[in-house]
Amino acid sequence: MLLLCWCRDRQAFVKDSSSESDVARVMSTAEPHIQNYTGMNKVLLDSTIAFAVYSIFYLIQHFIIFPLEAVVTTQTAMASFFFLPHAARVLSTSVMGWRCAPGLVTGHFAMFYLLRGEITAPGVFMHILVGGLCAPVAFELLKMLQVNASAIGNSTLQWKHIVLAGIIASVINSFAGLWFLEGIVPVENVFALIWTFLVGDILGLIGVMLIIPAVMMELFSYEKKSQ
Repeated sequence: MLLLCWCRDRQAFVKDSSSESDVARVMSTAEPHIQNYTGMNKVLLDSTIAFAVYSIFYLIQHFIIFPLEAVVTTQTAMASFFFLPHAARVLSTSVMGWRCAPGLVTGHFAMFYLLRGEITAPGVFMHILVGGLCAPVAFELLKMLQVNASAIGNSTLQWKHIVLAGIIASVINSFAGLWFLEGIVPVENVFALIWTFLVGDILGLIGVMLIIPAVMMELFSYEKKSQ
């Protein structure tokens, strides 16, 4: 469903006429499902989608990315140089807006609890809350600056606006999130963690933004060959 909504704003990613024709054909088939989707309880549905997407990305991060990074770096599992969940935050917010916020917060909370243990310190809870809301807040800040990074009804969406939203969200998450962890994270590690947060968030976002169109084009190509 997330990719279906993303396809609806396909002009942000597809430029050549042949690909545009493929997308148009797929979208004409999917249109009844999109109309059905818009008639549902958007907050509940979008939050559920955001929860699922964030959880999947976090599981991939925990069981694949973190172990691979542990082989080549001594960086702790608290930060990553390629953080996929940040892409889930930013792209979900771009596609669904504030409606995805409850799902992002609960997804972050659930994954943190299941994979990292019991959440007792208030600072840790606030850190999780900031992580779930940093992307929606970043998009709202850009909207105040007349920059539309939302895919909702935006046929002229530019990838650089999404990356900019991702950078702002990462800054919010890095500084505000670690501020709530004061006394929990050793002071000597704070600046290293902030740097890793920023780099990992942006590389994770850009990586997923490159992968999604590639996968979509492969699906469209496969559909064309099968006809």
